[in-house]
Amino acid sequence: MDDRDKQIPPPKSWIAFEDLCHSLFKAIWNDPLAQKNGRSGQAQNGVDIYGSPGGDYGFHQGVQCKGKETQYGAKPNISELEREIAKAESFQPCLQHWIYATTAPVDATLQEAARKISTLRSKAGRFTVSVLGWGDIESLLCERKEVLAAIYPEHGIDVTGLLKGILAMPHGVEVRELLDIVKRGVHQTWGAATSNDDGRPFWRPIIFGEGRDLGPALMGRPLGPEDAASSPKLQESDAAVAELKRAFSVRIVGEPGSGKSTCAYQAAMQFATMGWNIVRLSDARADVIELQTSEDTSPTLFLIDDAHLTNPSVLLAAEEMTGPKRFLLSTHNANEYDTSYRGSIIIDVKRAVRTIAAALRSAPKQTLEVVRRVDDQIGDNIGTMPLEDRIDDAEAKAKFPWQFCFILGGGWRRAKIAADTARANGADIALAAAAIRQIASRDASPSFAELSGLLEVVCVDATETQQAVRWLVRERMLIGSDDLRCPHQRFAAVVLAQILTAQNPEGRENVGRMLRQVIADAAFPLAGLRSLLHELQFAVNGGTWAHLIPEQALTPLIERIWQPFNPEDKSDASLLLSELGAYINGGLHKLLLSHEETIGNWITHTRGQSSFGLGRLLHSIYNQDRALVASIVSAADPYVVATTISAVTPKTASYLGELLSGLRVDRENAWSQTFRTNLDRQRLVVFASEWPLSEPAWAFAVFCKAMADHDAALTLDMVEEFVPTAQKLLTDSPVSAFRDLQDITWQVLRVFDPLGVCVGQFAPNPRQRNLAAKLIREVKPQCLAAQLSAAHLREFQTASFLLSFLARTSPAKFRSTVARINWTRIAETVGSQWRNLPHDVEVLFMIAYGATTSREMLTEMIRVNLYRIEAFPPKLFLIAPSVAYEHIEKGGLIRLAQYGHVDWLFGYATIACLVEERPEFLESVLRPYEIPTGQVLSNAHPSWYDNAAEYIRIVAKEAPQCLQRILDAVEITGAEKGWTDALVHGAGPRKTVALLVEASLERDDMLGALATRLRTRFPKLSVPRNTEMRT
Repeated sequence: MDDRDKQIPPPKSWIAFEDLCHSLFKAIWNDPLAQKNGRSGQAQNGVDIYGSPGGDYGFHQGVQCKGKETQYGAKPNISELEREIAKAESFQPCLQHWIYATTAPVDATLQEAARKISTLRSKAGRFTVSVLGWGDIESLLCERKEVLAAIYPEHGIDVTGLLKGILAMPHGVEVRELLDIVKRGVHQTWGAATSNDDGRPFWRPIIFGEGRDLGPALMGRPLGPEDAASSPKLQESDAAVAELKRAFSVRIVGEPGSGKSTCAYQAAMQFATMGWNIVRLSDARADVIELQTSEDTSPTLFLIDDAHLTNPSVLLAAEEMTGPKRFLLSTHNANEYDTSYRGSIIIDVKRAVRTIAAALRSAPKQTLEVVRRVDDQIGDNIGTMPLEDRIDDAEAKAKFPWQFCFILGGGWRRAKIAADTARANGADIALAAAAIRQIASRDASPSFAELSGLLEVVCVDATETQQAVRWLVRERMLIGSDDLRCPHQRFAAVVLAQILTAQNPEGRENVGRMLRQVIADAAFPLAGLRSLLHELQFAVNGGTWAHLIPEQALTPLIERIWQPFNPEDKSDASLLLSELGAYINGGLHKLLLSHEETIGNWITHTRGQSSFGLGRLLHSIYNQDRALVASIVSAADPYVVATTISAVTPKTASYLGELLSGLRVDRENAWSQTFRTNLDRQRLVVFASEWPLSEPAWAFAVFCKAMADHDAALTLDMVEEFVPTAQKLLTDSPVSAFRDLQDITWQVLRVFDPLGVCVGQFAPNPRQRNLAAKLIREVKPQCLAAQLSAAHLREFQTASFLLSFLARTSPAKFRSTVARINWTRIAETVGSQWRNLPHDVEVLFMIAYGATTSREMLTEMIRVNLYRIEAFPPKLFLIAPSVAYEHIEKGGLIRLAQYGHVDWLFGYATIACLVEERPEFLESVLRPYEIPTGQVLSNAHPSWYDNAAEYIRIVAKEAPQCLQRILDAVEITGAEKGWTDALVHGAGPRKTVALLVEASLERDDMLGALATRLRTRFPKLSVPRNTEMRT
């Protein structure tokens, strides 16, 4: 065994670790005079060991030794690294390189930080830095065998050479016994086995290492002994151990993907820890099985995986050979095995799923690390799905452990690979048929006859279907032979789009024929067909397959919609109508014309959940034909609708709120007046006062937002009664509660105003301001600051909104809260995102900057994390310009543009600061973004030029050479249309283009010719006004 394959434990004390490092670096540096720095208790200035590589005593390196991880109760972090570097600055004579050596595992984040710190220090002429984790130190030890032998005598023996010598000796009983002893010493149990000369199956030794993580399971890979320790322990493994101790043999039975092999290895591992040898049969189809491996008398557990392939009489004979020192454990597929056999342990798949889910929830940090390796859309970052939500989804929907792992790992994100593999094996059309049925049936499991019947539409016979299904089940693209669904409905939708993308026209037409067959089938629910049409229109790869469903193919479905329904069907029919508008030439107007009375009648008799679909339909119609909405609403009975709305409950609030928001009619309209008059105001106020804490507050907020459009005074009365409930929610969980109540704080009270539109006649009145202050009155700054400090990255937007609301309702409480926020913890939460700060993080910092007493604290936080920042955002520039200047001096970028957009507003403010304070930096800041800026100024729509005038004006005045290089990058075709339309549009876009035309007139290229044409065509609009030219 190579030394690198051994598990070398770190020393048990920090003193021993320091001794190890002293010996190791003496050898690495080839410096016999390398010394420990001082003695215990003396100040060491961040250096425990120092020496001179190669005996060059004018050159010094230092090592700081840090015992970490389990033995020492701590882990290294970036802050500690920076502190130790600062200490090492005081070491004399000055170091050329400094090493942070730790017994903790290698940490990629810490290494990355060290590399960046080292680069910056090198540029500044200071000593460079590196970090060595225990894995790195192990490797260095293995390269210095004399040190390894001195510190770890047990690892210093050349066992491989010893084995070679023994194998070369003459054969004999004594030699064979000695060989077995040596092999057991190297491999812990049995030496590596090879097949018999006659090709018969043999017993292969099983070695249990420290285990892999969950990655292979999430990717659908086969699991083996290495996964026994890392996989959540199944209860059946303990039952198997008990049965083996009682009866010497046991059979573990489960369906494919149920975890039976993992269960067997977990049982076997328990015996391995008790000193048993564990061996596995190389081929379960053996004609004869003998429970013998060598002349060793140690107890042995024999394992046969996939024993359903074994001749039953052969297996029974082997089980009869077992005894107190010979156990036999076998695994069997339930589909091919009689589970009534005594001594069988049946895997409870649903319990296994629950067990796995519970184990993963108990170790969220480790689980997240593994899951993010296969699906980076999981986590605490902005735009990601919380891990706990994905685990909940997997637990709720999975029938088997493999399906749980598929969902947990976001298996649909690898749907393209699945579609390509299915196509290569001739199973893609069958997979498409299964996906279509799954979506259209709302996740119902089809029979083989139903799936085969759909495939017959495209001339795939039952035999071909059977072969495809068998392959798809084996590859786990379908759940099982008795459940012909994809492992997750999301996978069905994504893989259908990927299959369509890869088809030739004939293949797409075949899929289209199956789609049309399903859409015309009245056996499928309206809700499922609506989902299918939606997935076709908005395919995940950005395409659309709506053209596969021509208008005439929808006739049977449209006829179904106008048939009588129960209330739930009305909601489904309404949502389906909203979807069908995109498939009909003439849209919803053509689809609904002459059906106004019918939909009005649906509104009149709406109940509970059906209100939601009707509200969505009204919104869709309003976007296309407002007169049609008025016609439909007028066909409903305002008395009955008012009675329905007044009878709202916490369970129906969000549904009725959606309907209420869709009833868009003129407030002076007779229908609207009758509706308001007949609302039971007292009943609604009581409803608000009795809202239970157990129901989601967002549902109440949705209802209030909709009611405010009809009766603002009544809505404020309701909010007044709801205040005590809101205070409780905001005190207990301020971030999540504020997110739930945004419809109230924004749309009803108008105090929270992220778009800056609640001004003038829309500004909040005194009562609205008073209610807003009451909502936040019971929130204590210290508690709020603690909860904001613990916010996940994806919660930063809501945290910003909450602070903004607090600043407007209680400025003193806002300042006190910001002062108490743990900004060090916030910085750690930002983590790797410091490299290129997300918008939500910048906004949080900007709002906090409004608390003037905390500005120094924010500046210091940014300075401490400067080494992490690659592109310094303009918003941060305005918060901490001194830090930004440090960044520029080190060659760093100021992020004026990214993702095809220029930060016109904050970019202008940044340039203005540079002009005022550090003009020598201006060109170096602008130059990296000249081409991206020119590309933005080539867009064909005038909206791209809004808000850019001040930016262009100041660049034209202070750095005209930069503006000309920006104009060099303008693409003439897009600019011709965009600049022309911007001048016609007027306002901000006109101002920008007038400046661009002025700056381009003297050019002798195509852009100059364009500027001349525009000046001729728009002699006034293309000339910047005097006020637009001022600095």
